[in-house]
Amino acid sequence: AGAPIFPPPPPPAVSVHMTYQFAEGSSFAYGKRQRLREAGLWFVDGDDYYSGQYVAVSERGANLPPITIATDADSRVAVKQHLAEHAHRVAVLRALLGIGKALGRKVVLPRMLCYCDYMWKEMKACRVGGAESMRLPFDCPMDHVLDTPKWFEDRPKLTPHLNVSVCCARQRARVAVDVDVDVDVDV
Repeated sequence: AGAPIFPPPPPPAVSVHMTYQFAEGSSFAYGKRQRLREAGLWFVDGDDYYSGQYVAVSERGANLPPITIATDADSRVAVKQHLAEHAHRVAVLRALLGIGKALGRKVVLPRMLCYCDYMWKEMKACRVGGAESMRLPFDCPMDHVLDTPKWFEDRPKLTPHLNVSVCCARQRARVAVDVDVDVDVDV
């Protein structure tokens, strides 16, 4: 009588390919895990990773005021801004780690900006071939600007009392939202 009933098709498969990462450790692909965290695709961290007391830097203070770099700009313009951003980031992270240590709080790493892609071959206007129209600055993955094995293998041995939670913007919603105080500190 009626047409045969078939089960609905399965949902489409999702595949995520992690490209080469930089500064991987001897025992784990920290850069790949962190990139998955940054994309909101790492679901392995338990609630304890996001619980406790935190210290974080405001978005306003984490980076220099962003500037747009044209796709046809001289690479020296982007390199100069990239190095200025890096110097600012080092000062912010040093202060943030010190405050976290002094207060006994987990440190939430801030958003980090890059004005140059990170690649071992030729680039044009600080962009790798094939990505010439990429917007600068872009959100840096952790492995572009920090040595991930030092953060995840060496740092716990050197500073076991300092708890660093490598959260990022998409994960901050899981960090407690009942913030009592927002304080500006000049560094």
